[in-house]
Amino acid sequence: MNEEMRKALEADGEKLRQLTYVMNNKRKISAEGVRSSQGMATLVRRWHTWPMLLPDTVGRHSCRAALIYMEIWGLPRAEVLAWLLMHDLGELTAGDTPSSAKEWPPLKESLQAVESMGRLVCGVRIPELLDDEVNKCELVDKLEAWETALIEHRMGNSYAECVMEGLSVSIHDMLGEIATDDEAAIVYAFMISTMGR
Repeated sequence: MNEEMRKALEADGEKLRQLTYVMNNKRKISAEGVRSSQGMATLVRRWHTWPMLLPDTVGRHSCRAALIYMEIWGLPRAEVLAWLLMHDLGELTAGDTPSSAKEWPPLKESLQAVESMGRLVCGVRIPELLDDEVNKCELVDKLEAWETALIEHRMGNSYAECVMEGLSVSIHDMLGEIATDDEAAIVYAFMISTMGR
């Protein structure tokens, strides 16, 4: 073994000793530290009040929503991508509240305030979007939930069927309000393609 190799191995050994020391003497985890972690926010469970076969998280949902957006409309502005990836990070504080609970306006408003505070605690600043971008992002949020229900249904979860049907109606209604016929056709083509996969 030459001198250069011996020094490199010694340096690596010292790094390993330092890492081992840090691991063995880790600092105490605080609730504040957890609540302010964007990484922890991506681990918040979704669908926790509905029987699902596969676990789902805010991080997986947000990533898939961004991918669906790109699949339908192409690569968005950075602000759109940031919105899609961060829009639910406030759920680390509020939890992923079922949509049925949000139908009661006072609760919906309170949850929005708690989620907004949770995003601030995590250091998340949701970027401003243009009107059509807001509509597309909200639509993609529903499309991702619809796709998740479709996958669950295909895996044998018959409880997901009514979720999928309800979201199909909601998506159809939303398209009628915000989309041109051409835009609606693109979204329906995505849904049909997804059903064929």
